[in-house]
Amino acid sequence: RKMITDGAAIFRSLCSTCHGVEGKGVPTNLAPPLAGNFRRYVRNKDAMIRILLNGLTGPVDGKTYPENMTAMGMNDDQWIASVLSYLRYDIGLSERRSPGSISEEFANRMLVMPEEVKKIREQSTGRTTPWTWEQLDKLAQNQ
Repeated sequence: RKMITDGAAIFRSLCSTCHGVEGKGVPTNLAPPLAGNFRRYVRNKDAMIRILLNGLTGPVDGKTYPENMTAMGMNDDQWIASVLSYLRYDIGLSERRSPGSISEEFANRMLVMPEEVKKIREQSTGRTTPWTWEQLDKLAQNQ
């Protein structure tokens, strides 16, 4: 639980500026909403880690936004794991949750562990440009 609450605090102080307090976006459409897009932001854990480490550019689901997602790789693995755990568990599952609908095992799979971030960080060593969804989708198909 601590990882999720730490991630929530980080999200509210930093990420909500572009993605909205509950991840539903902001009226100026600076960045895509995160809530309500289970496939994109919850199912593909490795892609989310890569985005936080190196950023994201280009269209998202056919829509172009005025700002690129800024790389957050300067933060440590625990920080990134906390933010993503909050996103995957709290925002990503908010529309799917009803009492008793999510098993503890499934909820635990939503967490992102610092070791998972470390692994992706090592795979991405030397990358200096943001990802595109096209690149991330191809990478996911090859795994």
